[in-house]
Amino acid sequence: LTVLLLTTLLLLAPPPSGVPEQPVRFNEGARVLSLNIRLERHPEGTRLVPASPSSTLPDWFQAAPCQALERLEEAGQQQPEQEWNIAAEVLMDRGRPVLLLTRDALRSGTQASEPAAEETSEESIPDTQQSEADEIAGTLLRAGTTTTAPLPDDVSRSARVVERQGRLVLCDRGFPRFVPEGAGQVGVVHPILPCRIRTVMSQVVARRGEGVRVRVTGRIHRYRGIDWLRPDRFQVVRLGR
Repeated sequence: LTVLLLTTLLLLAPPPSGVPEQPVRFNEGARVLSLNIRLERHPEGTRLVPASPSSTLPDWFQAAPCQALERLEEAGQQQPEQEWNIAAEVLMDRGRPVLLLTRDALRSGTQASEPAAEETSEESIPDTQQSEADEIAGTLLRAGTTTTAPLPDDVSRSARVVERQGRLVLCDRGFPRFVPEGAGQVGVVHPILPCRIRTVMSQVVARRGEGVRVRVTGRIHRYRGIDWLRPDRFQVVRLGR
């Protein structure tokens, strides 16, 4: 009876440190409004490492190719230990979140006040925005399912692909690429950003074979001279159509 009473009290007692923090559950299309990170070079691509380790966040995020990432990598080479404040859209690649930057990163932390005028280009962030970023205290992450934010800074309306027909082929690493068909498209091959739809495209190629014809709508993100496709939707084109 005593043992039973003690067991019941232990089960009913609140945890000693309060309610434990739960990991953030990421969804494709969620928005990271503000996150302080450091850059980490990796053979598979740049990693974005949260500046303040947290049990609610992954140890690192993969970065999706885009012009904002390219500019961040160049700045990171000049200031390898700098913390940066980013905003991003979440893409999901085989269950793991990938961050697609939606604005240029801002210097954050105590190092933000150090002079860097010699490295400033015409596309640098104005001082007023820099000051706003410096006021951010700690790591702030807001994840939701909003998809109505404006297009990222490296995407224009003219960079959209609408109902473009083409074929899916595989690159050396086994990921699908989109080869558009039609006038002016000879030799054009778009690698596809890591995302949920790319995973589905891989499954389609596995079932139907390489060269399957599809119709794709999406956006183009330029990274180091290469146009990457972020598909919003696609459908397999039936034979005879």
